[in-house]
Amino acid sequence: MKKIFFVVIILVLIVGAILVVGFWSVSSVAAKRDSIIDIRKNIALTETRKTNIRTLEDLLADINPQRQEAEKVFIYKKNLVDFVKELEHIAELTEVRLEIESATFSSSQKNLPSFQFKIKGDFDSVYRYFKILEVLPYQLSFDSLQMLGSGQEWKGMTRITLLSYIEKDL
Repeated sequence: MKKIFFVVIILVLIVGAILVVGFWSVSSVAAKRDSIIDIRKNIALTETRKTNIRTLEDLLADINPQRQEAEKVFIYKKNLVDFVKELEHIAELTEVRLEIESATFSSSQKNLPSFQFKIKGDFDSVYRYFKILEVLPYQLSFDSLQMLGSGQEWKGMTRITLLSYIEKDL
């Protein structure tokens, strides 16, 4: 009788151990399954993000030439020196002497940068200089414009304001 009692207790303990191990195994598998589902969701989300990034990069590459063309109309803070060099280059092309008298730069967007300068040369050269300034891609306001002279020596005086100036750099 004692033997049967020990055998029953051992069998109950073995069955209990099997149930505990089985329950632990099922719980472990369920936890791993949940982990795998989370990982798959993260992978799907990451792939979607990569696809979106590629699409945006392609879109930016497609519109970049148009963006660059649009940006040529504006003068940014970092490009003011280039604008002055362009004024000097136009003076060389039209064979006039350029003398920049003043440049006013204000931090307020209402007070846009303005330049006051004189040019000297023959009538055709001075006229061509102003005509080229007029057709530059920037929006310029000619606040004052005078041409004085006679014969071969003409002088042009002007004050321009950069209407297409943007204080912030890209």
